[in-house]
This record gives sequence, C-alpha cells and structure tokens, in this order.
Amino acid sequence: YLDWGSGLNWVNGHCFVVRLKSEMVTFDGEPKDVTPGHYFEGPFMFKHGSAYYLMYSEGKTTDDTYNVRYSVADNPFGPFLEGATSPILVSDKEHDILGPGHHAVFERNEKTYIVYHRHSLPFQAASVLRQLCMDELVVDDAARTLRKVTPTHTGPALLHTSVRDAGHLPVTATASSTAGQDFAEGAVLDDNYATRWQPAAEDKAPWLVLDLGQPIAGTTAKVSFEYAWKRYRYRIEGSLDGTKWFPIVDQTGEGTSGSPTEFPRLPRVRYLRLNFAAGTPASDLAIFEWSVYRGQ
Repeated sequence: YLDWGSGLNWVNGHCFVVRLKSEMVTFDGEPKDVTPGHYFEGPFMFKHGSAYYLMYSEGKTTDDTYNVRYSVADNPFGPFLEGATSPILVSDKEHDILGPGHHAVFERNEKTYIVYHRHSLPFQAASVLRQLCMDELVVDDAARTLRKVTPTHTGPALLHTSVRDAGHLPVTATASSTAGQDFAEGAVLDDNYATRWQPAAEDKAPWLVLDLGQPIAGTTAKVSFEYAWKRYRYRIEGSLDGTKWFPIVDQTGEGTSGSPTEFPRLPRVRYLRLNFAAGTPASDLAIFEWSVYRGQ
C-alpha cells in the first residue's frame, strides 16, 4: 500500500492510500482519502498484531510544535480513529529536544523502533538544521495503542556505543577556542551526537587536544566530523609531555572526507592534537565525537 499527502502553508492536509500491484508500481484500484484528525504530513503505516497504525506529523517543522501522531484501523483503508495516546512524540525543551517528527518505523529482533528528525543544537530558526534520531517504539497489541515515546540523546541499545561499554579511555579535552557555551570542547567526549565542538569564527588556526592521562601505545582514535561529505584538511600530532610534538597523520594537502574516521595503531602518546589547516571556515570544523580506545 502507498500512503501520501501533505498540507500547505501550515494548514493541515489530506492523506490518501492506494493498493499497489505486485510489481509495486501500478495502482491496484482507486486511491481513497483516509485523512485522520490532526493530519499535516509524513504518513507512515504499519501493521502490528491485528491493527493498522497510520502515523503522521502535525505542527510546524520550523518550531517546537512539530510532533508525531497516529490513528488506528482494522484495514489499510480505514476508517482511522486517532489513538488514545496520540500524540506520542513531542518536544521536550527541558532536555533540548525540539520539533521531533517526519518519521519511519522498522522492527529488529522483535522490537519496534521509530526513526525521525528534530532540530539540531543549538536551535537556529533561520536555518532549521536537523539531526536524525532513533528511539524504541512500544506497541500495546491488546489496547491497540502506541506507548508515548521518550526521546533521548543516546538512542536505544541497538545503537548504544557509550564510553562505558565500548572500552573508550577516560580522556579530557582542551581547545584553541569555542564558538560559545553550546560548542564547548567537552562535547566531543559526551557520547552524544546532538552536541559538538566548534571553534570561534575568528580562530584562524583551530586545534583540539586530548589528554589520555598517561603514555599509551597501540590505541585507536575515532573522529566524527559533523559533515561526512566535506573534505577536511588537518594533521594529527602526538606528544608525551604536551610540549614536544611529532607528526602522526597529515591530511593538509587535498584533505579527506568521511565520518567517523579511524586512526588505528597509534604510537605511544599521552596527548593527541588535531590541527586544522589555515583557511578552513570555522563553520566547517565542528566535531561531534573524538574517542580513543585500546586496540584496533
């Protein structure tokens, strides 16, 4: 079945559904208007138990009113009645979660998950940057309802890679500058891909240093740049005392892209310093995470 439909100028719209033929291209019958209450856009229908759940978004994606709602029916053509627990995913300003919505649902190992976007931190109304998120979605087959989703910054266990579980070393970070309190260097160590370090705009030679606490050989460093498709020009240096530095990686020529980027089998170091090449716009230098762990 194919579901589609959207509102316009923040006025709620209509949702349509049609059955598809086996080649998943041609309509098998006429489309039907199944618009539930509070529908704006982003329909996603899935079956769980005997019920069909039609999920969708309402509100403005440009602010904190955006949310995820759902309605339930006995078949894909309805009639759909809004669920008793709808909406199930809303903003949580206290925990820096704004405008979650426009989602998809999938199942893995007998659990159901919801993938959606929300505003990046800090919120910038002019650009409305977004980040992709995932949390567990619990279905109550007996009540034919969806449990309200608790949005997190870490995601479910399916994605969990916390410093406590992944063997990462307890390092500390310092930086040449920050773009403000929302971009402090500690963000690269918080195991949270919603936060990031970014140098000040006037910083012409930005750098970030990790202190491993003691000299260690054979570690692996993993740097998660904000933009995987951009080419970064940088070099990584090592030091035993924080004063004398030696080269480890040099990408100051053509640079390299990709995120995260791993650097295995590092030499014996206590300090690692990432220096960005001069002339790179500060807005391109954000790093979500920089972790160091033992082994390859």
